[in-house]
Amino acid sequence: MVANIKKLFSYDRYPKGRNPRRLEVEIKCVNCKTTQMTYNKSGNGPIDKIFFDSMLDNINLKKNKELVCVGCEKKLGVRFVWGPDKKSAFRMYPGSIYYMVIK
Repeated sequence: MVANIKKLFSYDRYPKGRNPRRLEVEIKCVNCKTTQMTYNKSGNGPIDKIFFDSMLDNINLKKNKELVCVGCEKKLGVRFVWGPDKKSAFRMYPGSIYYMVIK
């Protein structure tokens, strides 16, 4: 009986890596500090990919092949299809954006 219980429960070595909370953030350009969009961010760490289904505003950006800053016209990222689900997203260039938490 005890052996069966041990098989049911496994040790999770990365509990902090799977953060269930979602943050509402403003994504801004590093150069001109112009707000680009509001985004639902999940998990810890930087924003490497911006998924279209998590965008809260600026829906017209979904038609573009590249994400370009509204203020300084710097290229911030490029569109690509991610994973087996074929989710559309922008792959961000490193150091091109930063975010501020709203909620």
